[in-house]
Amino acid sequence: MHLDLRMLRALVAVDQIGSFTDAARVLRFSTPAVSAQVQALEKGCGTRLVHRRGSRVVLTEAGRRAVPLARLMLAAARELEHIGDASSDRGLGTRTFQVGPEDA
Repeated sequence: MHLDLRMLRALVAVDQIGSFTDAARVLRFSTPAVSAQVQALEKGCGTRLVHRRGSRVVLTEAGRRAVPLARLMLAAARELEHIGDASSDRGLGTRTFQVGPEDA
């Protein structure tokens, strides 16, 4: 499965906020983009992670298991990003991680 940090951020935001529209506003994505990220993650996992109930979203059992893992992976990505801050070897070029402040 190809895993993208945007997928994880979308799932965590939808869980925290409870709607795709409001999560999209916080993440500064379009609502369809957030929905597509969650759907891509669901496809990769092979199971539904959320139930869409009108404008509200509720995690499935698999979603409740996935969110803590997504949080850990986002935290690990942040730590990887900060390794260069403490390193004296800065000759390798620019960073490629893009982890937003909403990850947690």
